[in-house]
Amino acid sequence: MRSSLLILRRKVDNEKVTAQVLLAQIPELSNKEDFSKFVSQLETWKKENL
Repeated sequence: MRSSLLILRRKVDNEKVTAQVLLAQIPELSNKEDFSKFVSQLETWKKENL
């Protein structure tokens, strides 16, 4: 079993911001349908939290 950790953070000047944490199981790249769904969910999370 392989694990991955992806950390996304926006840079903020002198502000204390608590962003929501996204925990996800990243599908295999070979599974195009599931990976596409994952990327879509990631984009939605980025728009709402970063």
